[in-house]
Amino acid sequence: MSDFKTLLEGKLEDFKNRKEILEDLDNLLKVSINDRFKNLENMVEAVTQDIDKEINYEVKGDSFYLENEKSSILMDAAVHLIRNALDHGIENKEERLKEGKNSIGNIKVSFTKSDNNMTIRITDDGKGLDPSMISKKAIEKGVITEEDCRPLSPKEKIMFIFHPGFSTNDNASELSGRGVGMDVVKTNIEKLNGTIDVQRSVGKGTDFIIKF
Repeated sequence: MSDFKTLLEGKLEDFKNRKEILEDLDNLLKVSINDRFKNLENMVEAVTQDIDKEINYEVKGDSFYLENEKSSILMDAAVHLIRNALDHGIENKEERLKEGKNSIGNIKVSFTKSDNNMTIRITDDGKGLDPSMISKKAIEKGVITEEDCRPLSPKEKIMFIFHPGFSTNDNASELSGRGVGMDVVKTNIEKLNGTIDVQRSVGKGTDFIIKF
C-alpha cells in the first residue's frame, strides 16, 4: 500500500511539473501586460513636459499575460484612459493646490488575480466625473430626454460616457481630442470578453475597473 502511495505521489508531482512547464511555455508565447503598462511611463513623462502638470505614474500587482494581438487591443484602450486622465482628469498644479491636494497628480494601475479572473484598475486622483454635467451633455446631444434622465442614479448618468460619440469637452485637444472614444474603449474591452466599469468621487478622482 505504501509503494502504491509513493507511486501515486510521484505521478502527481510529475503532473504538477508538466503543468507548470506547459504554463511557462504558454506564457512565452504571450506578452506581459504589466510590462506594457510600465512602458507607458515614457508616454506619461513626455506628455507632462507639454502640460502644466506633474504626474506620479505607478504600476503594481499580479503578473498578467495575453497573446500579442489581444494585448494590443487592451493597450489601445488603456492608452486612451490614461491620456484622458492626464488631459481632463488631473488638474494642473495651481488647481490642485487650491483644492488642498498635493501639486503632484497620481495615476495608478493595479492588477489582481482571482481564480481565472483578472482585474485591472486604472485610478487617478483628479477632479472625478460629474454626473450632473454628463447628464446635461447627454440631454443636449439627444442621447436621452430630460424627463427620462431625471430618475437616473448618479452611476447611471456617468455611464453615458460610453455612448458612441459622447463627449463633455467641446474643445479639441492634441492630447485626447474631444474625448470621443470611450465607446471604442468599451468595445475593445468587450472584444476580449471583458467588462469595464467606472467609479468616481467628484473632486477626488476616477477609478476604471476592467475585468476579464
